[in-house]
Amino acid sequence: MSRVKTIHHVNVGIRDRERTQAWYQQVFDAKVKPHPRMLQLYLGDSEIHFPETPNPAYLKTNHFAVEVADWEGMIAHLAALDIPFDDGLGPQTRDYDGHHFAYIRDPDGNLIELVHYPST
Repeated sequence: MSRVKTIHHVNVGIRDRERTQAWYQQVFDAKVKPHPRMLQLYLGDSEIHFPETPNPAYLKTNHFAVEVADWEGMIAHLAALDIPFDDGLGPQTRDYDGHHFAYIRDPDGNLIELVHYPST
C-alpha cells in the first residue's frame, strides 16, 4: 500500500501572474484558489502553485501532465486558441497501450503533457 494518498500540488515558476492566470483559465478552465503571495489554481481536483520569478528555470523534459476527458474537444479547443504543439509535433497515440498524448507550453515555456486514455 502506498504511503501517499495523492499529489496535492506542483510548483511552477512564472514571470507574470495575471498573464498566467488568464492563459490557464482560457485553456483549461482553471479555477483560482485565493492566495496573497502567489497564483494558485485548481485543475480538476489538483492544484498548481505559481510563484513569480524573473527567470523561471525549466529543462526541456521537465513537465507536468493533465488527463483530458474529451480528447477531440481539447484538440479543437487548442486549435481555436491557436496554441501550437511543442516542437511542432501534433497529437499522437502510443502503440503499446493506445493512449493519446500531446505537448504544449504555457506563456513562460513550461511544458504540459496532455494525456487521454480511451476506454477499452
